[in-house]
Amino acid sequence: MEPASASAVASEVTRRRSVVELHRIDPPVFFRAYFSGNRPCVLRGGAGHWPAVERWRSDDYLRQRAGYRPIAETTSTRDDIGFDHQSPIGPTRLAAFLDHYADDQRRYINDARMPGVLVSDLGASPLLDGFALLEDVERRVGMFMGGGDQFAPLHYDDEDNVYVLVAGKKIFTLFDIADFGGLYPHDDVYKPDFSEIADPDRVDLERHPRFADVTRYDVELEPGDMLYVPGYWWHSVRSAGRSIALSYVRLDRRAQQMAFAKLLRAGVFPLDAARQAHIDGLVSAPRETAADTSSALARGGIWWVDAFETYARLVTLYTVALDGGGDLAAAADALDRVKPRARAALLADADRLSRPVLYLMQNFFRAKLGIFRDHSAAGDT
Repeated sequence: MEPASASAVASEVTRRRSVVELHRIDPPVFFRAYFSGNRPCVLRGGAGHWPAVERWRSDDYLRQRAGYRPIAETTSTRDDIGFDHQSPIGPTRLAAFLDHYADDQRRYINDARMPGVLVSDLGASPLLDGFALLEDVERRVGMFMGGGDQFAPLHYDDEDNVYVLVAGKKIFTLFDIADFGGLYPHDDVYKPDFSEIADPDRVDLERHPRFADVTRYDVELEPGDMLYVPGYWWHSVRSAGRSIALSYVRLDRRAQQMAFAKLLRAGVFPLDAARQAHIDGLVSAPRETAADTSSALARGGIWWVDAFETYARLVTLYTVALDGGGDLAAAADALDRVKPRARAALLADADRLSRPVLYLMQNFFRAKLGIFRDHSAAGDT
């Protein structure tokens, strides 16, 4: 446990901002201002009209409606009752979970597949309509439920997320991916997307001094609230009492490109000043980069510079095409065909690159390296 005095100092020096609060939103505005702007926002009461907000207050209703359905249950093994990739997951029935979860805060439904019979309790939302403008190659809806003060340690997810609180109260603390260096990701193969700083309210600044320079965004959710968390934004989540939530998730290459650009400009990648400036120039001139990359591919097929420039060029080619400026199928094919080369190059450079950077780059290329331990839990609460 970190010293209380260190926690107080961290609280005083870290810059604090509130997440933008909205009471209405049009889908195109969400896409333009928040997704494309890489900014979180909360739509107050956005799901307040959903039948689930009223019905899921009752465990008896859930038991009667879906008790016989299978559900994945996660068990915390951490001292802080937090959940991470090492938290064991096992199958159960929803009724069995409901029988004991209120008396055992270590038992939790953590990003599990929601029983299909509960879908009729959900509703529509202009925020979700805007979210549907993202790519849908990979999408899912996860369910969260717990009976006490569960905690998700500070981490990030690759996907964009609309988090809908159905019951209870949750407190999110978020950090921009641009503050990556001040958030101290674990440099190991177990949780490179989790921070050494589990709880941003308890930080030892002597051990983690760069945390003093980051900016935190705080938001408290009530039933019916909908929080948009951009992909790669760090966050911790604390539940207060019984809670139920849903997480709508999509993986979009435009979001990955935005994260890559922020990391590049923050100096996270091991590049000298000239290489960093060159790649930044490619990212900053998307149409010119897309045209040049397309011509190079037409002349010689797959080519390779290094992991960072090659990714910058190919993802720019793809995102420009996705927005109507080129051949999307050809761009997708180029990204797919480069995966073996990317995998080999990253593994060959594994002694020079940190585990957090390797993990980021494998996910940007969507080319698993096989060195990271399988992740058994998503981490959010």
